[in-house]
Amino acid sequence: MYGTILGGLQNRAQSSDCGRVVRSTRSAAASGQALNGSPYERALAALSNELAPQGLIELTVWRDNGAALCSLDRAVAGSVERDSCDATIHGRPEGTVFATGRTLIEEARVIAPIAFEAHILGALTAQFHSPPQASAAATRIESAAERIAALLEIARLEQYNDTASRDWETVVETLQSIAGETDLFAVCDAVRTRLARAIDFDGLMVARTLPQSAELEAFYLYESGLPREVTIRIPLSSAGPGPTVAATGQALLFRHTSDWGKFGASQVDRDEAPDHPPASAIFTPLQAGTKTLGVVSLQSERPAVFGPRERALLEPIAEGLALAIARSRLQHASENARVERGVMLGVARALAQAVQPARIFEEVCRQTRLLVDSPDIFIALGGGSEPLHMVHHYHNGVDKPLEERDVPSPRMLQVARDGQPLICDTRAQMEAAGVPADLRPDLKSVAIVALRAGDTMLGVLHCGSPREGAYPASRADLLIAIGEQAGVALNNAKSFAADAERSNRDPLTNLLNHRAIMAGLERMLAERGSNVAVVLLDVEAFRLFNTTFGHHVGDEALRLVALCIRAACGSGDLAARYGGDEFLIALPDGGSEAAQAFLERLRAQLAASPLESPTGAPIPISCSAGIAVAPMDGTTRETLVACADERLESERNGVQVRISSASGRPHPELSDAQEGLLVAILRKDLYTRAHIHFVGETALDFAAALGLDGEMTRALFLGSLLHDVGKICIPDSIISKPSTLTSAERKIMQRHTMLGYELVRGIDGMDIASLAVLHHHERIDGHGYPYGLAGQAIPSIARLVTIIDAFSAMVLDRPYHKAISDDAAKEELRRCAGRQFDADYVTTFRSLFDS
Repeated sequence: MYGTILGGLQNRAQSSDCGRVVRSTRSAAASGQALNGSPYERALAALSNELAPQGLIELTVWRDNGAALCSLDRAVAGSVERDSCDATIHGRPEGTVFATGRTLIEEARVIAPIAFEAHILGALTAQFHSPPQASAAATRIESAAERIAALLEIARLEQYNDTASRDWETVVETLQSIAGETDLFAVCDAVRTRLARAIDFDGLMVARTLPQSAELEAFYLYESGLPREVTIRIPLSSAGPGPTVAATGQALLFRHTSDWGKFGASQVDRDEAPDHPPASAIFTPLQAGTKTLGVVSLQSERPAVFGPRERALLEPIAEGLALAIARSRLQHASENARVERGVMLGVARALAQAVQPARIFEEVCRQTRLLVDSPDIFIALGGGSEPLHMVHHYHNGVDKPLEERDVPSPRMLQVARDGQPLICDTRAQMEAAGVPADLRPDLKSVAIVALRAGDTMLGVLHCGSPREGAYPASRADLLIAIGEQAGVALNNAKSFAADAERSNRDPLTNLLNHRAIMAGLERMLAERGSNVAVVLLDVEAFRLFNTTFGHHVGDEALRLVALCIRAACGSGDLAARYGGDEFLIALPDGGSEAAQAFLERLRAQLAASPLESPTGAPIPISCSAGIAVAPMDGTTRETLVACADERLESERNGVQVRISSASGRPHPELSDAQEGLLVAILRKDLYTRAHIHFVGETALDFAAALGLDGEMTRALFLGSLLHDVGKICIPDSIISKPSTLTSAERKIMQRHTMLGYELVRGIDGMDIASLAVLHHHERIDGHGYPYGLAGQAIPSIARLVTIIDAFSAMVLDRPYHKAISDDAAKEELRRCAGRQFDADYVTTFRSLFDS
């Protein structure tokens, strides 16, 4: 129909004598129409030709909004822009035509409605010279108005189709842009930038529902030209537009400020400034299937901006946003599950490695904070028949070990006894459950779970939050699992502590063993520094106990001496069976006077406690002693023990070499010739004595780590003890020189390897060990001495002793060298591996100290 009418108008249009058509571009723009003016020009031109005989002066087409669309004035020559085209007609006769829909003839003017299917689209006005001329032309004007109505409807449909096409393109482009995006902020920003091309808005807000807390959380806000992440939570039970749309699933449209009134004072979800509400807004639910996952809202400071078209455009985009939120929730749930699995695995690993209770407490607090909102955590031990006492407290990022104090909470003690967790989501529930309010007055929810190992209850883990509902069921289950893991770890720590204590004790005497006393002495020196005294004791004629009365009497003698030593020691003293029939005592204060006082007490104890022989006769026991005091006699445990050993030997008027391994196992016996050479070395200087003691101990540990057989273990032990035997032929002035050796002195010093080899090569049992004496200064890279051997050409025994010797030289004080730490020495070995030292042997040697 539109085509037929349009065709008729076009056929009747004539270009001659029809005047000039003046079109208002401003009115067309204002009306929102992107229309081609030619059909209107032709329609007015055709009508002008028809009405010319009736005295037509002017024709004007008006839109329904009162603005002139176009005008033809037969008196005007040429196209002219006329302000009258932008004039409105409300309050004028044309307005009456809009209201009634009937043609109005007024003096010399005819005003006919432009209507299509009872909808008023505008009006056509014709001005004549006289009233009779106007009356005669009314019918033709009405007919022309119908044709123009058809043109307007065609234009409206074209505009509608064009707008619908653009809107559809906007929807498709928007949904495509967010389809693969996982970042919700990026999703919302993509929606905003594309909606802005189709809809005029000032603000955009996206909110999601929080099922666990029954809240609506706005997380994206665009205002004042800037997008930003926010966290604005609104109870779903409130009466605001957002909660209403989320609850009903129905969109809300606000065209004027007055529309907001029915929602009362609840303005939080539409504007951060309640005094300045937006003039118009639209709220659309974010729905995925039958579930409402949130709300999207557009706002504008101008009234009547949003209508059915904007609501229709927003609906499919809102579905895309809902799918993005659903996808984010699934991803978040998957990530949470992954994190939970990772945390629980981390808990298991960390607690399996932790053997100290304090470390376990810290790890429990750290892992708990990864899972739940707990700025306040404390651990209490006890349960069963024991009271609960707090041992560790975490508060706002700080772990604090506590002096044990009782927890006055029967309810918490009940958790520790029956193992049933207690979860309180509100302050009222806490008070009803009997949780002490004075622990933290600001807490609004708590979770208390048992620390348990199987059926054994060891205490409780208490988590608190200033937020209600901080511990949902899923998190409570994880806390229970952490409590069980922690309970097992604490139980293991107790067993480990008992095993560690046993490993530090000599099984015969229950005194500390060699390893424990050396570690304790090192700590004592680090803490005290000066006036630490070392007493080395040897049971005199101990072999007679074994040979005369039997080994069981010898063992009883050692136990009796140990009891007397323990009775003579003070609270801070350390006492150990150092090896065989030797005992070592470390006194932290008092120096030599304290050591002498200890010996007096010990002699009194021994005199009062004689050993009984199998026949009942008393067997007197006496001990020889050597004393060394830091720092006068040395600053390291090795130098102090070596000095005490020398003085012990002097007291007994003879030298017997006693070197024990750290594990307390027997060491290889020395022949008279071997012991004679060793005595000569020990008497050379203080450092040499400490050095020999150290390398002897270390050689046995190294051999065990390498899995050497008995012959090679003995060779490594002898090679380590006697590797520097050639130094007895070197002048003391060079051996003890405090400064760097000159080139000539260095050459003399380097001769000790060959001199030592000549001393030992003829001794029985020294065939392999002698190679260590000769080659222990060779280097893997061939730059050593005396022969410059390289790599595998260097005997393996020499490569092993080289490492032991170098490590000892680094960690013990010498006249020209200050000792470095074990870690620094290990690092130096690693750095020189492959050049100076055998790399594989270095790796094994370093592992001794790692363990």
